[in-house]
Amino acid sequence: MKKFIQENLERDIKSFEKNDDLYKRYLKYCKFYNLEPITKRSFTYQLKKHNIGIYHKRMKNYVIEYGRWGVKLLPCKY
Repeated sequence: MKKFIQENLERDIKSFEKNDDLYKRYLKYCKFYNLEPITKRSFTYQLKKHNIGIYHKRMKNYVIEYGRWGVKLLPCKY
């Protein structure tokens, strides 16, 4: 998980990333490195454990989005 965080995320207090987008990137990472992915729930827990962003839900266009403030996805290498 640490390697995924180092390669794909950066701290940015103005950024918001949806949990779905973070998890999709994680799945690409696992496929690229031929790793067995963890569940989405475990992935969210690992982000919290490593102090990656702040969990938040927001309303956008009458849809609730779950995500994290303070984290930004880097350009994809995979």
